Amino acid sequence: MEIMHANDLPPISNKAHTRFDMDPFVITSYGTSTFRTQVVQHDLNPVWNEKLFFHVRDNESTFRLKFSIYDEDKFTTNDLVATQEIPISEIIKLCSSDVIQTNPEKIMDTDMQQHTVNLKLADNSDKWSHLSPSLTIRVKFLTYEAIRKTFWTTLAKTYDADGNTTLSRMEVTTMLESLGSTLSESTLDAFWEQHSKDLEEDLTVDELVESLEEFVLLTDKASSGSNDGNLSDSIGHGLEDGYEYPDHHVHTTPETDVLHEATGVQYVAASESSLLNDDLRAEEEEQDTSVVDERVIHISKCPICHRPNMSHHDQMDILTHVATCSANDWTSVDRFLMGDFVTEAYAQRKWFVKLATKVGYGTYSPGASNANIIVQDRASGQLVEERMSVYVRVGMRLMYKGMKTSVQSKTAQRIMHTMSIKQGERYDAPQSASEIESFVKFHQLDLGETKESLSSFKTFNQFFYRELKPGARPCDSPDDSSVVVSAADCRMMAFATINDATRLWIKGIEFGVAKLFNDGKRAKVYDGGALAIFRLAPQDYHRYHSPVDGVITDITYIEGQYYTVNPMAIRTTLDVYGENVRCVVHMESEEFGNVAIVCIGAMMVGSIVLTAKVGDKLSRTDPLGYFAFGGSTIVVLWEKDRIVFDDDLLENSAKALETLVRVGNHIGHR
Repeated sequence: MEIMHANDLPPISNKAHTRFDMDPFVITSYGTSTFRTQVVQHDLNPVWNEKLFFHVRDNESTFRLKFSIYDEDKFTTNDLVATQEIPISEIIKLCSSDVIQTNPEKIMDTDMQQHTVNLKLADNSDKWSHLSPSLTIRVKFLTYEAIRKTFWTTLAKTYDADGNTTLSRMEVTTMLESLGSTLSESTLDAFWEQHSKDLEEDLTVDELVESLEEFVLLTDKASSGSNDGNLSDSIGHGLEDGYEYPDHHVHTTPETDVLHEATGVQYVAASESSLLNDDLRAEEEEQDTSVVDERVIHISKCPICHRPNMSHHDQMDILTHVATCSANDWTSVDRFLMGDFVTEAYAQRKWFVKLATKVGYGTYSPGASNANIIVQDRASGQLVEERMSVYVRVGMRLMYKGMKTSVQSKTAQRIMHTMSIKQGERYDAPQSASEIESFVKFHQLDLGETKESLSSFKTFNQFFYRELKPGARPCDSPDDSSVVVSAADCRMMAFATINDATRLWIKGIEFGVAKLFNDGKRAKVYDGGALAIFRLAPQDYHRYHSPVDGVITDITYIEGQYYTVNPMAIRTTLDVYGENVRCVVHMESEEFGNVAIVCIGAMMVGSIVLTAKVGDKLSRTDPLGYFAFGGSTIVVLWEKDRIVFDDDLLENSAKALETLVRVGNHIGHR
């Protein structure tokens, strides 16, 4: 629902009766949920345009939705201006939609129906009889099933490496692995048999969604002993267990008492005893290892709102919860806190601060291990959110946080390798050029620096590793070879010692320079040395350049895996840098001695290409190579006591906060 605007409110006089004083806000009440808008100062036709979400369950068909407009009074109690109630059944009848959206950011906004509600004035005296006060809203009702199917459809789309709207056995296995699925091979076989297909054939997305939904309904029914497989029973079972679906913008703090005083609406929070029972059941389940069942999804906590102890709930409850969180996710990703500082996107949402004294989506901190990534723009000093598709974030969290099966398993390695190769082939195909425009729009790219026109790129990869115009990335301190510059447009971390890097950022248990180089003898040169990480996100310019003046003495290619280089993965026990496919470029520099530049591939990166060769003498910012599609990383190492990084980079890195830098930016000196 969106609370849009009110019209024709009464010009109630202030206490001195010198002028009207109307500072209206809206309280919307449904069942135990209460929502409040911001206050609009001195306006008889106020505009709010604020969204809210709430859940309607089967047993609530007789409930009514209540709107109350209050006039804020800073000195006395807020004054009731007007109210109206509407049966929730009328809203549902007018605006139901079961259309499956493949764009998750449109699921809540598409096809919203606008309605104008006539209000009843609290003061019904004749002096206001000439007024016709009203409240205009936009509403939409979605079934849990529609939200879930949208989740399945969009998630399947991200694992469709061929982009042909069908999924092979490998692609289906990939998707289910990311959910921590424990489905057996015979159960997967049954999905194909259900649609009369050979195992070598692909399933359409619709066929896969149908099979997954039916499997979840049947297995939940069997495990709960229910008489039927209705979704409402599954939800009811979860609620009896103290399980709650995420309501958006619900007041659940002591401030609710103030709200109750103003509105007469009592909020009933989940009982502490029910939550305690959740915890006890979770402990009992962890201890009971004798029960092994097949589940489509197996996660310990919600990857978005971080609600714990989810593994003991029915699959349908878990899937509905995660799907609903995902559908709302874009409204919550701005809630990144760092002490008392927030992103600009969060600060401008005054309504969000007013509404959400507590929201069931958790908080996200710069440097924290979550798939939503906050970095600091070095040029502006602003904290910014890295633009990433909602379902990519969900996939990252599910894969690295909630999976019971190991991401290091042979199956997972084979899956990511196959997907990365196929994605590379897909983006080398001529038809991939059609995706360039939407990529530019989503990431809000500035094409003014691009050397060639957009129409000149015949494939997506040609655009992805595009060149920039001459002079677009000038070298800081061009006449001072003792200055080190950034090797890429990237999110950078800098550490005075390799030990600092492993203590603060790189958490892979087996990480070491010897493994990174695949050469123990060369690794000893860098004992006690410094290390910088240049992480390239998909939206970045994907060519990399020399950070120092020097000569290339050797190049070594090392085969490996295709794990993501997302910060969440780097901060797990998995040694991403030492396991991934990579290329080590060794240089000799008059100013810095030995310098090693390690170009690391990642999930969905088709190839690492070097444009320089052994024997080439490079100056700072000279081209070194490029990555094909995907996120990727460059790790640069210096010998001990050879480099001093800039203070701001070291300070951010100590707080596990990446810094946005560009090719040629000053990052340190001899």
